[in-house]
Amino acid sequence: MSKLADLRHAITIRRYTNVADGSGGFTRTHVDTSTRASIQPVSGRETFESMKLEAKVSHKITVRFGVSVKPTDDIVFGSRLFKVSAVINIDERSRWMLILAEEIV
Repeated sequence: MSKLADLRHAITIRRYTNVADGSGGFTRTHVDTSTRASIQPVSGRETFESMKLEAKVSHKITVRFGVSVKPTDDIVFGSRLFKVSAVINIDERSRWMLILAEEIV
């Protein structure tokens, strides 16, 4: 990854938080952050669990360094949802981050 032009996909990073509801409990909410990314599928598989077929597709998502992404975040791309499993600083140069994610189908 060396060109900003490769970041042709608009994505939203969704971070979930618990907010006090004033009654001693919490309400789960999320904060969205938009950025540009490169998205590449790397594998796919189908499993049969609990009497239903589930498809799982893994992707590599590349963003500029400095975008706040955690393994507990989700990524939204159009109507598609990805669960982040790992975030890697490519070559430890603090220029690009590689996000390994699984698409929820």
